[in-house]
Amino acid sequence: PIYKSHNDWNKLIHSLEVRCGLEEDEFSKAQILNDIATTYEDNLNDPSKALETYGRMLMLQPTEANIQQKIESLAAQTGELQVWADLYNKVIEDNLIEDYQDKRVIMISLAKLVAERLGDHDKARGLCEKMLEEAPEEMEAYDILEWPYAEKHDYDDMLKLWTKKADILQDQDEKIALLLRLATLQEEIAHDEAGACATYQQILEIDQNAAGAAPSLERLLCKTANYEALANF
Repeated sequence: PIYKSHNDWNKLIHSLEVRCGLEEDEFSKAQILNDIATTYEDNLNDPSKALETYGRMLMLQPTEANIQQKIESLAAQTGELQVWADLYNKVIEDNLIEDYQDKRVIMISLAKLVAERLGDHDKARGLCEKMLEEAPEEMEAYDILEWPYAEKHDYDDMLKLWTKKADILQDQDEKIALLLRLATLQEEIAHDEAGACATYQQILEIDQNAAGAAPSLERLLCKTANYEALANF
């Protein structure tokens, strides 16, 4: 209290660090670290030190949403995005979280960060593929994976990704929209006209009035001289 009354924040932090070093209970240690972090942030206007301290808290309480939010906001504020990435990567690599539903929060946040803001598409790809091994219907992983596949022009894997995602999607409109993108990729990039025809047929089985599907299928059947299919169209 005396340090607070005299606004001697550095001495306050020093005394808290001493207490933290002696504390054995992880919950109590995390509470002390929280006091240190808020002192750095609110009283010393040092967001970098606050970020570092919240990172130490994360190692003790990796599933705490409030700590995660602080790390993400401070990293964005200071531009220390790599610190954020390194902290979350350590949580994953050291297996600090066992439950998948808790771990997925960290993995999705990290995958988005490295794909969209750090440009580490290989890391994003590895994270998302790991998520899909554990949870094949993890829609956010499918969405994030589009970044590294597109960046690397990995259209074969993009085709496989969209095919799997279309099989899982329950919403009819979302499924049709994705299948239309798939058919376009098959025709224009992969030059797989037979595959595109099959995809348009799949769309029409879902909805005979799906926008653009029937004319596109007819055009491709004419282009490929598939007269038998045209006769039954």
